[in-house]
Amino acid sequence: MSTIYGNSYLNIAATSASRGKEVCFFPKPSLPILTTVFELEVKYYQAYSVYLYDYGFLETLLSSRAWCYQERIIALRTLHLSKAQLFWDCNSKFATECFPSGLSASVMGGGDPWIEKKHLGSHWPETVYEYTTCNLTDPHDKLVAFAGVGKRMEQQLHDKCYAGIWQNHIERNLLWCSFNPCKVQGYRATSWSWAAIDGEINTPSLEDAGGQLFAHVLDICVMPCGNDPLIKLSAGAIKMMCQAIVNVTTEVQKAFIEGSAYTKGIFLSVLEASICAYWDTTSLLGLNITIFYAVLITKTGP
Repeated sequence: MSTIYGNSYLNIAATSASRGKEVCFFPKPSLPILTTVFELEVKYYQAYSVYLYDYGFLETLLSSRAWCYQERIIALRTLHLSKAQLFWDCNSKFATECFPSGLSASVMGGGDPWIEKKHLGSHWPETVYEYTTCNLTDPHDKLVAFAGVGKRMEQQLHDKCYAGIWQNHIERNLLWCSFNPCKVQGYRATSWSWAAIDGEINTPSLEDAGGQLFAHVLDICVMPCGNDPLIKLSAGAIKMMCQAIVNVTTEVQKAFIEGSAYTKGIFLSVLEASICAYWDTTSLLGLNITIFYAVLITKTGP
C-alpha cells in the first residue's frame, strides 16, 4: 500500500460510490450548492452550504472505510468524485470546486481534513483518531489496514513502530486513551497498544512535549504472525523502569464515576494531583474496583 499509493501521481477516488462496480460520475445534485449571491450594505457576498464537507465527503461510505483511509493519507494527490462536487486533496491543501484555494473552516463541522503528507508525524493524533473512527469488516485487520501509514512514517521519522507505538516517543505514546472501548474477540495486539481495542483513540502528539519523565521503557518486542512487524501480531511485551507506582483508592468522597455502558471515567485527587482514569478494556466494567495501581510516567503543570 505504501509503495503503490505513495508513488502514484494521481489517485482517483469514487468517494460517493456504495460498491466497487458503481460509476464514478453522478448527476448534478438537485439542490444548488455552488453559489448563492446576495447583497448586504452595498456589498455582494457568496453563500455556500454549511454541510458541504459533511455530506459531500465526510459521511460517504468510502470515507468511513478503514482500508481506504491509508489510501487517502499516503497518496500525494487525490481527486474525490463526490455526488456533491469534486474534492481535491494534496500536500498543500484540501479544496473543492467552490473553494479552489482551500476549503473554508466554516463548512468543516467534522474538523480539518487536510494532513500534510510530507510530515505525517506532525499529524499523528488526528491520524490515529480518524482511523479508529472508521469501520473494518474484519476487526483483526486493525494493524494490517494501517500498515501503509506506519511504513511511510517510519521513513519520514527514521523511527520504528511497534503495534502503533513509536520507539523514540514510547513513554508518552503509551498514554493513549479511549472513552468508549469496544470488546474485541480474540488477540490482535498487545494490551499496551491502542490497536488491541476498538473505539475512537486519543493519543499524545509526537512533538517534544518537554517535562520530566518518571518512567523509561528499557526494552520492547513484538512477535508478528508473519515477517512484517507492522501487521498481525501473536505476542508483545515491554520492560519498563519507573520511579513511582501510585496506589489509587477510589473512596466515595474523593471520586465519582460517570459514563455509559461501555466506559467509566474515574475522577479523583491523589497527592494533591487531579487524576482521570479511563478503563481501556470492557472486562473491568461492572467490577467493584476500589483500588488500583498507576505507573507515573509524566506530569503537566508545576
